[in-house]
Order: sequence, then C-alpha cells, then structure tokens
Amino acid sequence: SPMQKGLELPDEFICLHLTTARSVKNWPVSKWSRLHDLLCERKIPVVVSAGSSREERQIAKSFSDASPNAMVLPTFETIHAFLHFIQHSRLLVCGDTAPVHMAASLGVSTLTLFGPTDDELWKPRGRRHFDINAHCRCKTEKTFDPCKMQSICMDSISAVEVFDMAIEILKEPEFSMS
Repeated sequence: SPMQKGLELPDEFICLHLTTARSVKNWPVSKWSRLHDLLCERKIPVVVSAGSSREERQIAKSFSDASPNAMVLPTFETIHAFLHFIQHSRLLVCGDTAPVHMAASLGVSTLTLFGPTDDELWKPRGRRHFDINAHCRCKTEKTFDPCKMQSICMDSISAVEVFDMAIEILKEPEFSMS
C-alpha cells in the first residue's frame, strides 16, 4: 500500500486518476492541473494516481511538472495495493477506465468523464456514481467517427464543470468531507 512506501495520505481525499489505457479517452493534463488547483483552493485534499504503462507514467510526470505541489503516487506494485488505496478515497474522478468500476464495486463514489465511449453502456450504476459527457458532435449524433483518433471529445469538458460537479457530490451529507 502507499503507506508502506512512506507516503502519508490525508484522512479524507479525492483521487484524480489521470489516465486510461486508451489515449483517446484521456482528459488533457492541463485540465487535470486546473481541477487540482480549484480543489486545493477550496482546501479539499487531493491525491493523484495514474496507470503503469510507459505512456501513463509520462502523463503523470507531465502532470507533476504542471502541478509541482500535487501528491502524485508512484505506480502501485499490485492490484491489491491499488484497491486498498482507492477504497480510502471519498471520490474518484477519472475517465472511462477500469479503476472507476473497481471503485464502484468497493462502494466509493465516482465521477466519470466520458468522451468517445457510450456512458449509458459503460458507466457504473447507482446513486453514488455520476458522469459528465463530452460536448461533442459524436455524442449527440451517436457517430464516433470524429473522435476515434483524437481527444476532441475529452477536450470539450471543462475543469470548472468537473469541479462544480465534484463539489455538488461532496455536499451530499454522506459524501461530506470534514
């Protein structure tokens, strides 16, 4: 677990999971950095994670460069260590990726950013799971052609929009951070 690596996690925190296995589903680093800043301005503890592939670690490094004060966790050595970590977060914010389903299965609240994938098909179910859809032609016309090779969809989601939704989720009594 992260604690074994000498990292002291806050008691209650939001986890921003920066990456997905498919780059077309990744939200831009600049927006993750802006969201991080907005949450920190509100004194909300934030912990950042990313996947273990070379590309995902590069995204984590780019984020660290953009947000040098952020707590960015090293790669988890086992899935068990990742699950132990994610289970302690109050809210997981991420793209459409496996960790959102892991968090949902552990009872952790989630906010999923959907770009080119179909949220109705892939989102976790239940009242503790929220999503934001890209404001992109492929989402309204149900044709995924414009976004297959680029992240235009993901670019259309603003950091302020994600921040506002996260704050609304945290306002609910069972989600409130002390």
